Amino acid sequence: MSSSVEFVVFGEPKPAGSKRAFPFRKADGGLGVRVAHDNPKTRSWMQDVAACARAAMKDRKPFESAVSLKILFERPRPKSHYCKRGLLAHGALLPYPTMRPDTVKLARAIEDALTHVAWRDDSQVVHHDLRKMWGKNGYRTFIMVLGLFED
Repeated sequence: MSSSVEFVVFGEPKPAGSKRAFPFRKADGGLGVRVAHDNPKTRSWMQDVAACARAAMKDRKPFESAVSLKILFERPRPKSHYCKRGLLAHGALLPYPTMRPDTVKLARAIEDALTHVAWRDDSQVVHHDLRKMWGKNGYRTFIMVLGLFED
């Protein structure tokens, strides 16, 4: 039997690009490593994603087995897509935004944010369905995690 959790995150999504590792000394004297994203705005976006996921998960424990991740990124059309009368300009009829950031880097930030919230480790994600589309109501990200083979 499979189960799922769905939620929406409002606000402009931020990509997870490259990461930097920093060594640090643990309280017990051992060495540890902290990882930081190159984009400083990614952290607050990931915190928003994790908070929305926690609310959607309620008291449920993270998925233990394989999961499918579906993400739809909606972004507003730029003002240049509209003519003076408020209608879409002829050259702006393309249904999908093809500008940066790319969907894979956006999804990477979401995967990292959902670790220990929706699943134990992002290696459990065995299927992705990622899309970017124009939306009418600002930036919204629709996320669905479908547990595969869950008891």
